[in-house]
Amino acid sequence: MTKTGKRRLARLMGVVLFLALFLGAGELFVRLVFREKIVLFPRFHEEAQYGPFTLRRLRPNTTFYHRSVDGSWRFQINAQGFRDTHDYAYDKGPGVRRVLCLGDSHTQGFECGQSDTYAQVLEQAAAARRLPLEVFNAGISGFGTAEQLIFLEQEGLKYRPDYVVLGFYANDLDDNAKCGLFGLQDGQLVTNKMAHIPGVRVLRPFQNFPVTRWLSQHSYLYSLVMNNIWVFMKNRLSQQAAEAAPVEYTVGMTNQWAAARQYQEKLTAALLQRMGQTCRSHGIKLIVVEIPNRTGPASFEPSLPPALREVAVASADSVLWSTNLFGNLPDCSVIFRAHGQWHLTEKAHNLIGEALAGLILPQIAPPPARPGSQ
Repeated sequence: MTKTGKRRLARLMGVVLFLALFLGAGELFVRLVFREKIVLFPRFHEEAQYGPFTLRRLRPNTTFYHRSVDGSWRFQINAQGFRDTHDYAYDKGPGVRRVLCLGDSHTQGFECGQSDTYAQVLEQAAAARRLPLEVFNAGISGFGTAEQLIFLEQEGLKYRPDYVVLGFYANDLDDNAKCGLFGLQDGQLVTNKMAHIPGVRVLRPFQNFPVTRWLSQHSYLYSLVMNNIWVFMKNRLSQQAAEAAPVEYTVGMTNQWAAARQYQEKLTAALLQRMGQTCRSHGIKLIVVEIPNRTGPASFEPSLPPALREVAVASADSVLWSTNLFGNLPDCSVIFRAHGQWHLTEKAHNLIGEALAGLILPQIAPPPARPGSQ
């Protein structure tokens, strides 16, 4: 190698060493200063075609980890894109009953073990009683009622569920408006667009490249940067949705966000009514799980605002209210993770799963006894 080549190689190695030291110092600094606030929640999403609609889903047949100061949680995704260890066909066996759980990251089970989500608690309760029940965890982080409705009508019905469990969380109202999939015209629900896949194409190279895939599950510095970008994009979509609220919902409103909130509630009411109608027309029982919204270290409020509570009751066969599920706990801090994004703990999932079991399992007939069995 020539002297010029050696000098260039030395400079390159110096740059690489500097970057390694710089990034290593940055990682150490972030871990020391922001460790309790940073979450390592990689978003392994891909495009999915459901009828004429294009939405997100979890990448099928993948395994990854979420981490925060509160713990580490393994995610196993089946061939259908559900958080499950089993694959499912559209057809179900004779006598089998099915429950389709729809929701966002709380239903999917962020910051919760694979076998501890309320979907799994329900299925385990059925198995303990030898009842033929299959429970699908179709929760997707970031989904609102609009995307859940589309998934139900275009894909979920193909699995012939007997029950649909809708996990409703407070940010669903904002998600329903900012996704732009549905709108209101003269008070009626209308389809505005056929696709909503935020971040999927941008994140795809990071998910496919082994180094960034590893960093997304282990590096606090990487997650700090990516999480801030994600929050910025979400806030921008929310701002755009607020500015685009139909005029009929802004009349007499001096505050843009108050007008946007009114529109969100009207839109969400229409989506809940449509979901109830879809379930009834297919002989499916709809159960709404109202997931609590954390307001303090040991306090919460219902996610469904007063304007939507009667709509939820009228649209669903049953509503599980957070005040009934968790209101009698001596310390409400056990409902939410202490750090990160305050998702539901295993204790909270267990209480929801037990409440669902109390509603659903008495309605399921055990399989017929085999001849000669006792």
